[in-house]
Amino acid sequence: MAYRFFWIWSIIIVCLLPEWSDAAPFQRDQEEADINSEAGKGDLSLAEIEKSLEVGKHLDNAGQYREALARYEIARQFFQQEQDAHREAEVLSEMAVIYRKLGDFETSLAFQHSAIRMYVDLGDQNGQSKALRRLGVLARYQGKLFEAISYYQDALELLTRLQDQDGIAQVLTNLGIVYSELGRLQEALQYFTRVLAIYTELRNESGVSYTLGNLGQLSLYLGNSQQALEYLSQSLTLKQSSEDIRGQANTLLNMGTAHKNLGDFQKALTCYYQALDVYTQLNDLPGKAAVLGSIGSCYEELGDVEQAWRYQEESLRFKKLSGTSIQLSIALTNLASLAIKQQRFIEADAYLQEALTIAIEHNSFLSQANIYGQLGMLALSQQAFPQASEYFSRSLTLYEKIGSQKGILEALTFIGQTYISQYRFQDAAPYFERALQLARELQDMNSLWIVQYYLGEITLHVAQPERALPYFQAAIQTLEQMRNYLQVSELRRSFLQKDRNPYVQMIHLLLERGEYTEALWYLERFKARTFLEVVAYGEPQLHEAPILLQEEKELLTRIRLLSERLSAAPDALQPEFQISEDLQQELYQAKEQYEQLLLRIKLQYPEYYRLKTVDAEEIEHLVHNALTLLEDDVSILEYFLDDDRVHIWVLTRDQVYYESFPAAYTTVIDHVLRFRTELGNYESTKIFTSLQELYTCLVSPVEKYLTHTRIVGIVPFEILHFVPFGALVRQQEDGNPAYFIEQYAVFMLPSLSMLPIVRERSQRNARYMAASPMRSILGMANAVENLPGVEEEIAAILSQFPDSQGYIGNEATEQRLFNEARQYEMIHLATHGVFDKQHPMFSYLEFASKSYLYARDIFGLQLECSLVTLSGCETFLPQQIEVKDIHTLVSGDELVGFIRAFMYAGTPSILASLWRVNDTATQYLMSAFYQNLSESGKARALQQAARSVMRTTLHLGRRKKREIELVHPFFWSSFVLIGDWK
Repeated sequence: MAYRFFWIWSIIIVCLLPEWSDAAPFQRDQEEADINSEAGKGDLSLAEIEKSLEVGKHLDNAGQYREALARYEIARQFFQQEQDAHREAEVLSEMAVIYRKLGDFETSLAFQHSAIRMYVDLGDQNGQSKALRRLGVLARYQGKLFEAISYYQDALELLTRLQDQDGIAQVLTNLGIVYSELGRLQEALQYFTRVLAIYTELRNESGVSYTLGNLGQLSLYLGNSQQALEYLSQSLTLKQSSEDIRGQANTLLNMGTAHKNLGDFQKALTCYYQALDVYTQLNDLPGKAAVLGSIGSCYEELGDVEQAWRYQEESLRFKKLSGTSIQLSIALTNLASLAIKQQRFIEADAYLQEALTIAIEHNSFLSQANIYGQLGMLALSQQAFPQASEYFSRSLTLYEKIGSQKGILEALTFIGQTYISQYRFQDAAPYFERALQLARELQDMNSLWIVQYYLGEITLHVAQPERALPYFQAAIQTLEQMRNYLQVSELRRSFLQKDRNPYVQMIHLLLERGEYTEALWYLERFKARTFLEVVAYGEPQLHEAPILLQEEKELLTRIRLLSERLSAAPDALQPEFQISEDLQQELYQAKEQYEQLLLRIKLQYPEYYRLKTVDAEEIEHLVHNALTLLEDDVSILEYFLDDDRVHIWVLTRDQVYYESFPAAYTTVIDHVLRFRTELGNYESTKIFTSLQELYTCLVSPVEKYLTHTRIVGIVPFEILHFVPFGALVRQQEDGNPAYFIEQYAVFMLPSLSMLPIVRERSQRNARYMAASPMRSILGMANAVENLPGVEEEIAAILSQFPDSQGYIGNEATEQRLFNEARQYEMIHLATHGVFDKQHPMFSYLEFASKSYLYARDIFGLQLECSLVTLSGCETFLPQQIEVKDIHTLVSGDELVGFIRAFMYAGTPSILASLWRVNDTATQYLMSAFYQNLSESGKARALQQAARSVMRTTLHLGRRKKREIELVHPFFWSSFVLIGDWK
């Protein structure tokens, strides 16, 4: 297991120079248009030239560099004709700065040198010093840091003679920045401290604000993020009072990095996106490149490598256009880190070698230290331990030379990981003990939990399990504290998907001690709790946000239109298949944009989207409460899979039992995938081998506890969400399989802690039904090509409930569902459903005229019903799954899509399908289910319906008649009951 610590590469350095103006974008008015019309006439007055220069400055500030250059060139020619050498030199110097911003360094250098020669001839030392400072900035952008220092020192000598304190402060600022980039942080600190004293004495509020920002950045370099936040907060307040827009963006960017280092990823992203909006508005490419890289780094730490890659690639693109060499090196290093995580080792090495060449060429020790750390991670990932140790040692030496505590912490952790990978636990211990002290001093929570976890591993492997337990417990507490910072469901879901090791070890140790209930409690804590939090306490909806609604609506409309176009596109057998592929890619990108927009809205308006936290104590309370709700004939099986065992808890009203079975996680996955592959061939018997194997490892170990049980609740884990437990085969007698559902009625729960929530919802809805007269069932059917029998299905169901209503075909509209759903005790939707595994909230049910009801829309429903039935295809999980999909589709109780949406909307129970169902068999199943529902309850009604279908024979064909017995699991086991079984 390897980790990457991001702390330094998201910093953008702010140089306090006049040409780095922080003015807001200029809106062109009529006066500017009048000047434009006169610009080419050649007989402009001095007043008109001054106005033209003013417009040029505004264009420069707005990022319209070519337009600004045109203005300055007119002025330069005017002053040249007037033989005003001083003004011509000023214009040349300004033009040089703009060429530098455009990346034309050669022209910039030539113009600035021309300006200096003219200033020397005029004896203007102020002008010389200003041009020298600008040459220093240019050299820095070219990565020529020592050349930049030389220019700054020459400028400082001139300004000292002139006793220009403001100019001296500006040059000292630039020197501090260059020494920071070189990694000579203590020298940089001395420069910034002198600058702060000068500006304070001059009462220069703008200078003070920028210097506080620079001290904040330097604190980030040194690893003291809390101190950095203090400096940056003061800087931001001053910049806000002066309406310094670009300055605020710079400060917000660095504040985001400080929050990230302290483990508060939500605050980090909030700051980053605010900065990004400003940089985009100002067309500030360097700023935009830096913040995109920072956002990518944040997503990497959250565990979303795919999202991180997109941001880092975009950052690299902008840095190639307008960044310095060192900034380019940073972008390459960040991409290398992601490539290592994706095991793209050759690509990672190429990035790192290019980055290292740049860093060495420009004497950037800070960059070199980080790159050596990543080269070490690359070697460690390939088990090249001596090479990894050498790189990490180089990195540590450089960080110690620089004085970066954060860097030292990173290198110590990497060295410790290298020893652990070689099972040299005693050698690893001193590095992690030192790292633990540093992580606590720096309040670096994202490093702290990792160090705590590894110290637990070390202690465990030296046969001291009692001492290991507190370390794992501390790591979990640190992780959960970080999670509690995240008030947005999307971020919470990402965060705890990324590492389960502290929880796994904690569960193992508790099981070894015989503390089975305590272990179960930690299992429930481990599972991502976002589902529980959203369903139990609600998440305010997008329509409540005060602004950005128009952009959201436009993007959602585009998604709907693209979906409709795609459904009408040619299939893969046609030459026009490329049209379909292009539409799919465009639709995918639109969904990505929508999800990012939604996240940004939630970050921008936390008062509308703050999600309640379910803490550890509340989880424990819910678990204990769940057991009291079980009846004498009801048991719950909760599962946990680790690398080599299946762990099973049997929960009854009075007892908690525990058993385990030796089965590798990969073996269980193979059985599930093989079962899913063979499922469609209902004439084959191969499927029964997998079903028996799954029964052996999932049910056989606990059969002895189910003697008096008639109803079994299943709390799955990861891949087990794809298993229809009712279809598991206990044995085959005389060639006939004995299915689990023949003996037990089955229902599923996303987590045990959800049981009190769904039961309370059942009781609440029952009270509502008693107080408000309600109709029995609302049935809606959209007869499409692959669901031709849904009209008959709805008719059969409605015939059993006199006080009911059905809508078929074009009458089955989304609007009718929203208008009428709250009036019914049950809702039956016989529509085609598609689970979108990349974007589960865009899974959809197809209604009239091929309109889509997305899972995200269902959150807006208000339901008081007892049951929602989704009688369509893959309305629970997708038909096709791969191993790589498992963690993204299901992580603990975080099942996104229809289930979460309908439960949020108000129903306590959902009947949904695991795979694409047979149309006729579904009609039989649903008819039987509703016939038994009122007398038997939901779980038993589903059991009886399955038994009924098993005994059914389907007669097909007119001329060549054939019979199909529906005993095969394909026909009856797709539908699962989720939620309350009663």
